[in-house]
Amino acid sequence: MSDTVWISKAPLDSRLLLPVTSDLEEPKGLINYWKANSAAESLDPSCPTEIWPRADSARDINKLPDLSVIRTSWILSQRLADVFRRFDLGKGSVAPVRAFKKDHQTPLAGQYFCLTFDNLKRAFLPDESVKVSDFVKGVWTTAADFSDGNIVCSREALSGPDIWVDPRLYGSLFLSDRLVSALAEAKLEKVFGGLGGLRRCRISMK
Repeated sequence: MSDTVWISKAPLDSRLLLPVTSDLEEPKGLINYWKANSAAESLDPSCPTEIWPRADSARDINKLPDLSVIRTSWILSQRLADVFRRFDLGKGSVAPVRAFKKDHQTPLAGQYFCLTFDNLKRAFLPDESVKVSDFVKGVWTTAADFSDGNIVCSREALSGPDIWVDPRLYGSLFLSDRLVSALAEAKLEKVFGGLGGLRRCRISMK
């Protein structure tokens, strides 16, 4: 078992947001979690069945990138979905999504999938981490210039699902070392670079 986990700020990366909508009436996703009570036990994610560019989109969209956020749903390309299917998503899943052009009839080029990962681990150790500050009561956030090793986790981060969030660290997504290695092998790790890139977390020996 690797003694490394990684942190991504992708949930806060506005570059992933596209002028695309979906058939979800009340989309739920990661960002909603931190708006709720940090003691909650579920992210309650949802997946759309159809997505298409909004009527007010100023440009034609013929193909989506490898990773995008549609409303609050995480949408993957075929090749990115193929990587995630090989790993432990816990309560999550990779589900197909029909993607159309603005006319809501012509399919977009490529195949697309929705990623959910209803996984929480309380492994973040704020007292041992650096470049973190209070966000709201019981929740911290990282500085914009945080680096490898600034975020410290307990050994609980090394077991269980390969992708998760920690309710005490706002806007952050954690990935196992084996998942990041597979993403790198497929040359897809940069899509999770978020703000500042993927950073290694230090595992506490206490």
